[in-house]
Amino acid sequence: KRVVGFDISESAIAKARDLLGAQSALQLLVGNGYDLHPVPTGSVDVAVSFAAISSIPTDIIANYLREFHRILTPNGLVRMQIYLGDPQGVP
Repeated sequence: KRVVGFDISESAIAKARDLLGAQSALQLLVGNGYDLHPVPTGSVDVAVSFAAISSIPTDIIANYLREFHRILTPNGLVRMQIYLGDPQGVP
């Protein structure tokens, strides 16, 4: 019913607004680079992170993971694209 776009770059959000136009079901937010405020707790069914989270410091990644947990509905999903370098097995 609703899509929230979130980025720390004001120019990226401005470009998204230009490309997508005004839509009542779309909210584009400039973040502070640390958390997902003002996204309300328990309000998101699916959170997607593409090509971003693996390029930020570990403590900030940890905070975003906590934020995903905070904003998700009880049966919500997180989908993340993460590049970790050379392919490696994960135990």
